[in-house]
Amino acid sequence: MSVAVSFVDLLFPSLLPPAYREISSETNYQFTVLDWITLVFSLVYLIALIGLWQLKNWARWLYTFVTLAYLPLAPFVSHMLSPTAQALDGLTYMCTVAILILIWVSILNEKFGASTTEAVSTAPRKY
Repeated sequence: MSVAVSFVDLLFPSLLPPAYREISSETNYQFTVLDWITLVFSLVYLIALIGLWQLKNWARWLYTFVTLAYLPLAPFVSHMLSPTAQALDGLTYMCTVAILILIWVSILNEKFGASTTEAVSTAPRKY
C-alpha cells in the first residue's frame, strides 16, 4: 500500500515542499532493482488482499509472508514524500498491523478454516 501512497505525490506534485520539487525536477529517474522488487511485492500484496476478502486460508499466509518479507526492505525504500503522503503511509502501516491482528488473533481467524458456506453464514452456532 505504501507504493500507492507514492502516487499521491506523483498526481499532486504541488503537495511536495519546494526543495523536493526542485530536486525531483532536476534528476532523471530510472527504475532500479529495488523498484522492481517493490513492484512485485505490491502485486503479490494485492493478490493476498483479494484472497483475504474472499476468506481464503492461503491468502492469510501469503499476506503474512509478504508483510514480513518486506520489513527488511522498508528502510531502503527511501521516499521523498509530502506531509500528506507521509500521513497516509503511516496509516497504511497501522492498517497492515490491524489486518494481521484480525486474521490471526480475532474471531475472524475461525472463518479462514471454514468452508465457503460456513464463512458467509451469519447465523449463530448451536452448541
